[in-house]
Amino acid sequence: MFQLSPLAPSFTRGNLLHAGVQTIGWITAATGAAVLLSRRRLTAPGAAALFAMTVFVAALSLVALVMPLLPGATPRPAINLAARSRLAALDRFDSRVTPSAVRYDDTVRVSAAAALWPSLSMQVTPGPRQDRTPVPLIHNGRFSLPAGTYSIAGAFGEHVPLAPMRLSVQVGRAGAPWQSWQLQPQPREVWRTALALPVDVNFFGLRGPAELERAIAQITITPTHVVDAGARPQVPPVISATKDPGAAVFFHDQHAHPEPHGFWILGRRTALLTIAPAPDQRRRVVLRLHSGGQTNTVRMRALGWQWQAALVPGQGAEVELPPATAGVIPLTITTTNGFRPRDRDAASTDSRLLGIWVELKP
Repeated sequence: MFQLSPLAPSFTRGNLLHAGVQTIGWITAATGAAVLLSRRRLTAPGAAALFAMTVFVAALSLVALVMPLLPGATPRPAINLAARSRLAALDRFDSRVTPSAVRYDDTVRVSAAAALWPSLSMQVTPGPRQDRTPVPLIHNGRFSLPAGTYSIAGAFGEHVPLAPMRLSVQVGRAGAPWQSWQLQPQPREVWRTALALPVDVNFFGLRGPAELERAIAQITITPTHVVDAGARPQVPPVISATKDPGAAVFFHDQHAHPEPHGFWILGRRTALLTIAPAPDQRRRVVLRLHSGGQTNTVRMRALGWQWQAALVPGQGAEVELPPATAGVIPLTITTTNGFRPRDRDAASTDSRLLGIWVELKP
């Protein structure tokens, strides 16, 4: 396959002299085409368009033939399209808008999903991504993925750790891992798993100890099903996320602090979050609340639903949320008061202004 990248001058990658010569070559070709077009005056629209197109194709062909022969040319690294962290074709995919596609290797008409999903995989390998991420990710492999189901494959190299290692998925640029697995890597083994994302995730990657990172030669993420763009839940960017057997919770600001088995809503703040019940969760989601060491008024709002109560220390409350719309429950939680743990416990160093504790009822 012929790559167009060697035809464009690059002053940041490769030889500067060659880039300058390429620039002069493009200017010369454009000037020659302009001279030819100015000397041939045609009044018929069809003939003028045909002549202009012929000159354009001739100039482009001449550039394509001459550029690789210019002095100072150096081979450029091959472009790996799978190394991208985000694909517009996935972000905009909608089978209702684009129901079918044509595959040119054998010239057959297939569904858009069958043609696109297998070819829209994303990869990360050691080395290419040098920029650091907000949380340590294996090979700095940050991805942006729309709602859907994905196949994740990790290929191990020749040298692997002897002890079992924990591999985790990070969703959002803050907080603890979303899901983890205990692995015993084997040389040249390919580990695979499937993962479902109920909402669009703008920060996704894998985490693990340094020994595991050195053993992984390549990570590949392949979509197996992508929710149509018009049918996806419209939620703000995900900052952090937690996952319980009954539901996943996605946080869209820093007014909520996830912890094991639940999360704190900060005092005198409004937190925005999205709850996605598990597919097999037939009952409604129920939240358990308590106000810690301070009387607090809490208000919850969802689409067409609201709830308010005054919580006192030592007494909790249970709230049944409305049914999930489009598979998720967008929710805002507001607290009117708060307390600092260090003010109530001399041994505590926690200076956060905490409002209420929230956990999902099993």
